[in-house]
Amino acid sequence: MGVGDYYRLQVHRDSISTDAELDYDVEDRLNDGTRFTLGSSYRFDPNDTLLVTLYHLDRPYYLFRQSVGDARNANGNPFSQPSAIKSTVEGGVGVFTVLSYDRKQIIIR
Repeated sequence: MGVGDYYRLQVHRDSISTDAELDYDVEDRLNDGTRFTLGSSYRFDPNDTLLVTLYHLDRPYYLFRQSVGDARNANGNPFSQPSAIKSTVEGGVGVFTVLSYDRKQIIIR
């Protein structure tokens, strides 16, 4: 069994300059990169142009993104545990990484 893979899936409608219709991170511990299924709400109209991007993330960047989301969710919530941001940058906050991705344009028929 391998160490697992980490992915980010984004689906944009018409242009990547707008907010994503779908944006989530996935940790693949079950299939270890061989095959897995990701889906959406499928709320698209005929002739919509979708830009689907699948990023392959390294573990430190995945953990950074998760910790930023956790910290954002904890902010202002008096019942939530504080959450530290997991950073690999000494003397700052962030992660030094390289992003690799596959992008496909899909036109809904």
